[in-house]
Amino acid sequence: MFVWRDEATEAQKDDVREAFRSLNGAVPSLRSLAVGDNINHKSTTGYDFIVDGHFTELGDFEACRKHPAYNEAMALAIDATKYEWTARITHRMASG
Repeated sequence: MFVWRDEATEAQKDDVREAFRSLNGAVPSLRSLAVGDNINHKSTTGYDFIVDGHFTELGDFEACRKHPAYNEAMALAIDATKYEWTARITHRMASG
């Protein structure tokens, strides 16, 4: 979850969104990934941009973190967001 830097341009934001979207199909360990804007924006704890990735196993996320496309997306995000407001949440979900 990210908060944009005040000076981040719309082009930077679009580049970040597209870089994360492009991970679908490019990173073998990633089952699916979605991005969203203005998550709970009316709250003081809201985020401007969220990335939600789904993996089969927790170790698959570690493989994703090592993938060059993920690192490129993160580098773009680092330049465009407030690092002190970034949150990473990892949780397990059980089906049915």
